[in-house]
Amino acid sequence: MSDSWRLAMILAVLLAAIGVLLHAIGVVTPGWSVYPPLKTAYGLWSQCAASVCVSIVGSSFNTASYQACQALSIIGLLQGTTGVVVSGVHIVRSLMDKDTITLLPKLSAAACFASFTAITILIIVWGVDVHSTYEQAGFDVGYSAFLCIAGAVLLALGGGAMLCANRLDSQTF
Repeated sequence: MSDSWRLAMILAVLLAAIGVLLHAIGVVTPGWSVYPPLKTAYGLWSQCAASVCVSIVGSSFNTASYQACQALSIIGLLQGTTGVVVSGVHIVRSLMDKDTITLLPKLSAAACFASFTAITILIIVWGVDVHSTYEQAGFDVGYSAFLCIAGAVLLALGGGAMLCANRLDSQTF
């Protein structure tokens, strides 16, 4: 394995791992729709007013659209994590001078692209259906949504970099 391949693959994994981290932070924070004057925020799992947060799960707020967003957020997180773990296994195998499995970088990239797709659909559903209700009341899009968008972009870049790194390694054509 060439050093340029290892460096490119490590860069790809770092991009994807940061993407997963940003998405995870966006999923668990309540700042998806915010109303700054009243310090009110709605997230995928909770709503907060001032410093008091309550769970949305099981409440009348938890509509089918909310549940779809919750499911897509978890799917995106699992797929992104899978992409990072699979590419990590590939790097470790190459560093140990073991035979590399040529399918691993492709599977890893596919998982990253699938995560990007799930997060993109999540953002669309949130914006079109869930946030539009809050927007009528003066709510703005919050930081949590932007964290997930940034995470999705980094996951897609990481997946693309994995495919490019795979092309650098002449043994995995």
